[in-house]
Amino acid sequence: VFSLLAILTLATIACSDHSKPQIENARIRLPPPGMQMAVGYFEIKNTTGQELVLNGVSGDNFESVEMHETVQDEGVSRMRERGQVAIPAGSSTNFEPGGLHLMLFGIKSELDTSQDALLRLQLTRGDGSKLEMPVRFRLGVAGEDALAR
Repeated sequence: VFSLLAILTLATIACSDHSKPQIENARIRLPPPGMQMAVGYFEIKNTTGQELVLNGVSGDNFESVEMHETVQDEGVSRMRERGQVAIPAGSSTNFEPGGLHLMLFGIKSELDTSQDALLRLQLTRGDGSKLEMPVRFRLGVAGEDALAR
């Protein structure tokens, strides 16, 4: 009985996929002086064996961070807040201009392009387990490529 229980426990552990997704091209465009809203972009690659759901993003340098999507509504581009974004196993999702993106409100401290900002992604795995991933985002200003430095 003990060896059967040990085998079942090991099989359960082996089947649990607690690997992390890959984050690439994480960058934030800072607003012109005097404005308090920035925008963030990145690619999330779900290299795990189960669906991931991005439930939220937070960062100490911002009062709030929201996920938004640009959609066409009767020929007009509109932004809509997204509470969650599902990333199927083995696929990737881009947060990019004109599509999904992060809106970062209320910049709390002076930020400049010589530093990075740390954001935390809150994810839920297909098995219900939670994952919080710290991600460093490069900072740039509108009209400048934050990845060029």
